[in-house]
Formats: sequence, C-alpha cells, structure tokens
Amino acid sequence: MNKHKSILKAIFLLIVIGITSYTLCFTPNKAFASENFTIYPTTNYFTQLELDTRDGRIWQVHTAVEKDANIIKYAINPVPLTDMPEPGRFMLSPTGNMYNFILLDTVDGRTWQIQWSFESKKRGIISAIVEYNLN
Repeated sequence: MNKHKSILKAIFLLIVIGITSYTLCFTPNKAFASENFTIYPTTNYFTQLELDTRDGRIWQVHTAVEKDANIIKYAINPVPLTDMPEPGRFMLSPTGNMYNFILLDTVDGRTWQIQWSFESKKRGIISAIVEYNLN
C-alpha cells in the first residue's frame, strides 16, 4: 500500500513540475518590456521564435545539438507592423496549436495569428484578427 502511495505522490509531483515549467516558459514577462528583442520558446525543443518587440518582426530560430547541424533563422514576418516602434510594444502568446501564436500590439490592441513551420509556404502571418461586432 505504501508503495502505491509513493508512486501516486511521484506522479503528482511530476505533473505539478510539468505544469509549472510550462507556465514559466509561456507566461509573458514584463521584465522584457524594455528589451528590443526577446526569444519565445515553442514546444519543439529546437525551435524558438525571436521577436523584435519594437515593431513586430519575427524570426523562427533553429538550434541543434549536433556540431554540423543546420542552425539558422527564417523570417516569419520581416515587415515592421508599425511606424512608431518602441521597446516592449509587441508580444507573443502561444495557442493550443504548437505552430501558432498570437502577436499582440500592446499599444493599439491589434492582433495577428502567426505560424512557424519547417515549410516556407506555411510560415508567416496567417491573418490579422479583426474585431467582430454583433451590433
């Protein structure tokens, strides 16, 4: 009986650690508000997103553990989304889909769905998210 309790405690602890780690990785950090660039993790170990917080440009950054691996950055959105850049203006938020993030302009509230991908045709800003008014 004690063995089963120990196993249940260990499983519970692993779940709590996993949830805490995920939350820490994907919770926006206000400390980055003054940074020009920040890195956002994805659920892929070797893919991160680099955001220019001033103007909304985004790059997909690939890392690797092998010495001769292809370590490279791909532009997701190479075009500035504002003509009034300021540090901390833009931030990313993950969605339930590992390839999709929401890009938020914290000054005027505009939002975009962005997607990273290993295929260039599937990488980029999918669309601006427009406000729908039922009135």
